[in-house]
Amino acid sequence: VAYVDNTYRYRFANSQHEAWYGIDAPGIAGRRVADVMGERAFASTKPYFDRALSGQSIHVETRIDVSGEPEPRWVHLRMVPDLDSAAESEEGGAEGVEGLYVLVTDVTGFRRAERELRLVSAAIDQVNELVIITDSEIDRPGPRIMFANRAFYEHTGFTEAETIGK
Repeated sequence: VAYVDNTYRYRFANSQHEAWYGIDAPGIAGRRVADVMGERAFASTKPYFDRALSGQSIHVETRIDVSGEPEPRWVHLRMVPDLDSAAESEEGGAEGVEGLYVLVTDVTGFRRAERELRLVSAAIDQVNELVIITDSEIDRPGPRIMFANRAFYEHTGFTEAETIGK
């Protein structure tokens, strides 16, 4: 969680920033976002900052390069403009955006697990032996089939609709 003003300077950053960027959270206040995140990471997220500073709420999943880490982090990024309620243009657009509330959720682990699951699924699907995977429910009506590989369908003649969840 952070608050960034309309000059792209942090006014507040929580302790997660300390963990990511190696700067104690109180020391981040007043610093430029590009100086904390690094120029490359800031360049990749600047379009979101610009849109949010124009008054648009942002909610995206994107990658952010974190200095010293071998791979970018995948994050859910939410930016909510802090509007000066006294300033609104005649066209109805937001003027007077004072800053942004920035909420970042690291979803790198979820992305990695999804990728690994796709790889395992693709590998199992290529096996010539029949493979079915069931849930762990042991009470009646018993375990349900959650996955069956290509070989299962080819050898049994069942369709996915006839198999999954049964």
